[in-house]
Amino acid sequence: MITNKGQQLITKYMIGQAASYASHIAVGCGPMPYTSQSSVSQAEIAEQRLKQSLDFEMFRVPITSRGYVTEESGSASITGVSIADGIVTYTTSTNNFVTGDRVTISSVNPSQFNISDAIIIDSSPTSFSIKNSVTGTYISGGTAKTYYTDIVLTAELPTEERYEITEVGVFSAQSNPDAGSYDSRTIYSFSQNENWQYHGTSIEPIPVIYTPLDPNQANVLEGTYFVNGVSKDCKVLHTNADNTLFANENRIRRYETCRYLNNIIAIRGNTTNLSYNSTTGRVVYNSGDHIHLNNVKLNFDKNSPSDEIRLAFSVINKRGSVEENPSEVNIVVEFAISDSTTSDSAKLEVHLSSADVNFSNNRYFVVSKKISDLVTTQNFSWSQVTNIKVFASAKDVDSNVTDLFYICLDALRLENTQTINPLYGLSGYSVIKTDGGTTVKKLENTTNYIEFRFGIDI
Repeated sequence: MITNKGQQLITKYMIGQAASYASHIAVGCGPMPYTSQSSVSQAEIAEQRLKQSLDFEMFRVPITSRGYVTEESGSASITGVSIADGIVTYTTSTNNFVTGDRVTISSVNPSQFNISDAIIIDSSPTSFSIKNSVTGTYISGGTAKTYYTDIVLTAELPTEERYEITEVGVFSAQSNPDAGSYDSRTIYSFSQNENWQYHGTSIEPIPVIYTPLDPNQANVLEGTYFVNGVSKDCKVLHTNADNTLFANENRIRRYETCRYLNNIIAIRGNTTNLSYNSTTGRVVYNSGDHIHLNNVKLNFDKNSPSDEIRLAFSVINKRGSVEENPSEVNIVVEFAISDSTTSDSAKLEVHLSSADVNFSNNRYFVVSKKISDLVTTQNFSWSQVTNIKVFASAKDVDSNVTDLFYICLDALRLENTQTINPLYGLSGYSVIKTDGGTTVKKLENTTNYIEFRFGIDI
């Protein structure tokens, strides 16, 4: 789909005011993918036309080739033909043709009603009309097919990493030149290389578990694993997004798998006791542990207060084959001056309730907060941030924090939404559509290409 910004960029490109409307393809993981039978509502289409960024962009790659293709867009069986004043109207059993479509008609008896590449000037669900001076009387048969021409943009995906794709966009450049060092970027991917630590009664490394998380093959995240040769109860652990635990059909249907790279930090739902105060709209810390990252250097002072911080995460069941859902999930990401509990900080607070989201059908979320919406202490300054803390908890149907669910952290991103450049932006956008409504997986160490197609017919 061409966005509103894309229409502006294409117009400027055609009259020589813009260097490009499509130089890079961006790939993201934010939305729930469509099924091949999904009907996109007009409200969704209108919302997508207004988009200026992907829900959660994972990477952006240069377009390496351009071309065009002509494809069939619709087909209908002809049941009758009438002629009046140079207008030929074909009756069909049913069709999805619209005025302006290019249509080719074949296999009609008599053959003079077979016409190639005509423009439909009027249409309904059971007929369409074209201008033509043909004469005669319809006898039988006939098929009408409409076609459209697409510009095809192709790019090569990164080879090394793993991704699960649910959205694709086309940008006019690699980045916004007006944003400079304050442009959109992934801040953290919660990988082992980033040196996140578990802070309970003491501070220790987060265990890395690459073996199956369900060692008894019952698709239950056991939580107790051998770490350095010793059996350990792991409230928090590093693992891979392609761990065999996530191959369970129920987990796939609920979209439990993380999508950005192949790194996950999984936090047991009762590691922290967080609650939501509906009066103040705040997530409240009551007790428990957290994870943190030291020696952080983040400075968003020169970003607009309306720029966004986006957290991508999933919520998974301890028992994969059991149909149970949390009543709420709470997360706090705290950007702090130090690891002290009294440190000045800015807090990104996330509250998901079963009354507001459908945990039965979707467990992957991207939560966006404007920088101005973060809860800050009086003396907080981004230039002094050295520490990030993450607290997470899940509650059962009785509103008690529980170990029946884990919160899996996928990635943290800054999205610059306010640095406006008239020659830069998102030209096209599409949510992935597959037969089963599944994500498109790009596996590690594989060569893959991606295409984005623009319709160019009038």
